[in-house]
Amino acid sequence: MAEGRKTGGRTKGVPNKVTADVRAMAGQYGPEVLERLAWLALNGESHEVQVSAGKEILDRAYGKAKQVTEIEGGPAPVYQVVIT
Repeated sequence: MAEGRKTGGRTKGVPNKVTADVRAMAGQYGPEVLERLAWLALNGESHEVQVSAGKEILDRAYGKAKQVTEIEGGPAPVYQVVIT
């Protein structure tokens, strides 16, 4: 075995068969769920519901915002960017 080479597993670019069925089933509900989230964002019974629904829509449309964490302990601060 060559040092540092990965062996086994899926070939790059091949879809994951285990999650493909679940994604296909969930995908059929996407438009209806998005419509419901949009309704909640505009008409939810509380501000918390409206904000939560709005964040879900924006996360899917534009991606989640980067989170920056400052880590102290060296001559200069080190920043760690966490993308969730």
